[in-house]
Amino acid sequence: MYLRARGPRLIFVHLGRTGGTTLRQDVLYRCVRPEATFCVDIAEPPARHGSIAELLALPRKEQEQLRLVLGHMPFGLHERLPAPESWQYVTFLRDPAARIVSEYFQVRASPKNPAHAFGMQYGLAEFVRRGLGLSWNGMCRMLSNEVYGEQFKSPAAMYDAAMGNIERCALVGLTEHFAESVRRLCALYSWKELRFGRQYALTPAGRPLSDEELSAIREHNELDYRLYEHCRQRFQRAAA
Repeated sequence: MYLRARGPRLIFVHLGRTGGTTLRQDVLYRCVRPEATFCVDIAEPPARHGSIAELLALPRKEQEQLRLVLGHMPFGLHERLPAPESWQYVTFLRDPAARIVSEYFQVRASPKNPAHAFGMQYGLAEFVRRGLGLSWNGMCRMLSNEVYGEQFKSPAAMYDAAMGNIERCALVGLTEHFAESVRRLCALYSWKELRFGRQYALTPAGRPLSDEELSAIREHNELDYRLYEHCRQRFQRAAA
């Protein structure tokens, strides 16, 4: 059931508010041995964890034993690990409006979040208009490595970088089709299909978006909408 000792290794790039916690805890940790797993900046025993710097500082022999690296991290990490050609990327995307609403309520629920005070001060529409958190093209910013310090001459260049990294992924799952995405992931690595629990939702149940909120989200997330639609169509074609 576990990821084979030889063959592809997996890097799961977790984009915020896309279902990654459920995927980690209910699927990935059950399919890859804890001693072969490294979780970036998230402590979830028995998997080992630490910063990227700590990962790269591991003795080479320990790095060679890894079969899964996961967490919030920039693309390109495989280039600094042993056998870079053996690593494959997986990530999940989410409808931009749903992701931003979820992020907003996460910010409000997390006093340690840098944007918490603003989340408590502003409603959702104003939170987005001010570009707080990752409410402006957050998925593209994460996928392009812009949030990790990469600089671009234009939003178009950032989008192209995000698209380039998406094309490097062996699988791009969709939160709105989570069960099917997990099924495809298990098939890709010859894992037994697993049952998983309820996704970790923070958005209040049945909470509708006002016209003002939806307008603000659409105005400032054109690139995320383009990215998501591209991947949604690709996801549907793969099912045909």
